[in-house]
Amino acid sequence: MDTFVVKAFLVVLMQFVLIVSARKTQDMIYTDIKSTSPCVRRFNATHQIGCTSDFYGNTGVIHYMASDSDVQWVIDNGPHQPYIPLMEPHVFNYANVMKLVDSKKVGGILVININSTISQQNNFYFSPDRKCPNQHFGYYNNESDYGDCPVEWNPDGNAMNFMDLKVPILSLYNEAEVNYIIKCYKDHNEPMDNKPPSYPLCATEVLDFMYGAKDTPTCMRRTQQTTNLELSYFCDPLGDYNSWVTLVPTNKTQGLRHNSLILVAAQVDATSLFYHVLPRDGAEHSASSFITLLAVVQALGALNSTIKQDMDDIMFVFFQGESYDYIGSSRMVYDMRKGQFPFKENAEFSQPAFVDVDDIAYYLELNQLGLAVDGKLFAHTDPITQQDQPTKTQTDKLLKSLQSSISGSDITINKPSQDQPLPPASFHRFLRSGVKVPGIVLTDHEKEYRNRFYNSRFDTAELLQYEENENSTIFPLATELATIATTISRALYKLARPEATDADLIQANATIVNDMLYCFLIRANCRLFRSIVSQTEASSLSNSVYPSYVGVFTGETNSMTKFIQRLLGFFTGSLTSVKLIETDETQNQCKTNSNDQIFQSFLIQGPNPVKDRGYCVESTVNQSPALSPAFIEGEEDWASTEYSTWTESQWGGSSFSLRVYLKPSTEQESLIFSLGMIILLVSLLLSYFLNARASIIFSTPS
Repeated sequence: MDTFVVKAFLVVLMQFVLIVSARKTQDMIYTDIKSTSPCVRRFNATHQIGCTSDFYGNTGVIHYMASDSDVQWVIDNGPHQPYIPLMEPHVFNYANVMKLVDSKKVGGILVININSTISQQNNFYFSPDRKCPNQHFGYYNNESDYGDCPVEWNPDGNAMNFMDLKVPILSLYNEAEVNYIIKCYKDHNEPMDNKPPSYPLCATEVLDFMYGAKDTPTCMRRTQQTTNLELSYFCDPLGDYNSWVTLVPTNKTQGLRHNSLILVAAQVDATSLFYHVLPRDGAEHSASSFITLLAVVQALGALNSTIKQDMDDIMFVFFQGESYDYIGSSRMVYDMRKGQFPFKENAEFSQPAFVDVDDIAYYLELNQLGLAVDGKLFAHTDPITQQDQPTKTQTDKLLKSLQSSISGSDITINKPSQDQPLPPASFHRFLRSGVKVPGIVLTDHEKEYRNRFYNSRFDTAELLQYEENENSTIFPLATELATIATTISRALYKLARPEATDADLIQANATIVNDMLYCFLIRANCRLFRSIVSQTEASSLSNSVYPSYVGVFTGETNSMTKFIQRLLGFFTGSLTSVKLIETDETQNQCKTNSNDQIFQSFLIQGPNPVKDRGYCVESTVNQSPALSPAFIEGEEDWASTEYSTWTESQWGGSSFSLRVYLKPSTEQESLIFSLGMIILLVSLLLSYFLNARASIIFSTPS
């Protein structure tokens, strides 16, 4: 027994030594690059877009590209294909990427994303979205007088987000890792006098394999097929949850007051060519709008409850998934027309008032507000529905209320040409329902976007000249957005309470706007976010930022949506102090009634955390699915041309990886392989000889 234990111990020890030795050998050969954001593969009803590597990854020789001439050198003279270029931001553009991919000489592309000042250069632009975002799913897609792209709102768009780019592409955002790769290139790969370098060469391996292929109908059909009694997952629908809140609770038995509703909306999500890119994107595209709308909610939520009870119903909506053919707004309009918004009717539940598109008396959408020049904003309306006099009258009333609420501020609200169509906005989906909804889309641009980096990795806080700061300094951007929020708050108040004369007392809080900019664009582990979560949740807040990408629909809210809902509840709800104890008693004190769909409750530690104390927030904040109607169970239409059909491929293996190593010449690789085979054969022969002669060699003298 003792002999067996010793042998077993020796076997385990040898296996451990082999594993450690293999790991050490791998570490000596490869250097892992960890701070990366990959381009991923997605699908719609007819196409696949994005990037993927081969199943076992792609390898190539690194070539640093700081100018267009470096691109041309690889195409014309580079002898060591496949290459994996390391491209400076200004070199990574549509023309150069297409040249490299068409040359068949690249196995992947690495993009440097550490120069935060490049967005300040007036001659630089990059937008991988289309010139007319969401053009096939807007209101004018079916209007022959306008067509699906009546105005090129995004003239810098190159549509790379919607191309099948054939090779894996990764963004690198860690300066030390980028410098390591550049040094490796200069030490081993840099051409001298235009002559290619000799081996060994600095090379890299990119693993970014994604399972899905072809289009959404094909990918979803394969996903739902059962193999060996298990489901195989190839892709998932994009989606999350829309967030909404009313200033005062509504009830299905009483309905909406005056049978009308003021709906105010903003888009939450943004996207870029790269998955969960850092720094956070969407600063101008979405954050400038939804942060302003949150400031409006805070300003009106602070009103006395008696005053709020005297106002018409106002609903604030934050749409998710709008960057991918209006996922969130499409689903909300679909549910409204089906008579099941905000919920399907259930006699056993307390439920809010049901809302249909016909109930909307005024619609106001905030859309890109951070780059206004001299405070000029533009109120866009739809020229088709404005031909209907009642609709025009209501819209003019909304515009007049906005313009009359500006007093004392530095902003102006202007109306573009009367025949100019609406810019891309969630409002399109409400008009596409066939109802003539009176509405305005408020922006910082009259025609073309002022944002040269729409839906790209450069749409960051730096573009809005907002810096990392959590002290008492209030940046000009925060002051400007707070001014806009004040104007909107007063305008809504006048519409919802026409007899009131105290609208000028309403004021948005610039300090809170400044805090929201910091939390959403710089660091989630901030004092505002810490105050609206429990003590346990506060310890797990990210020191980075939460991504703006909608992600795939999982049935759980993503982090962005969660914090928007927490802020909505904090700004509009009632707070009750509770004592924190080790049992679940606190949860019972701050728990939503399972039969109550009007009120939601959650636990927070508050702005001045005290040990063993917290606050229970009860509010009307709620959520509804931001999952395209094309994916509703039992009603699937994966080839729909009416609703978004975007899906994202599943990753193969363990997500994505990138590592750098030195690549020997083909001759040296052949020599090493040959020597290895010779050693293997000699070892086998030696083992055979020793085994055959074991009785003689290892015999014990008598």
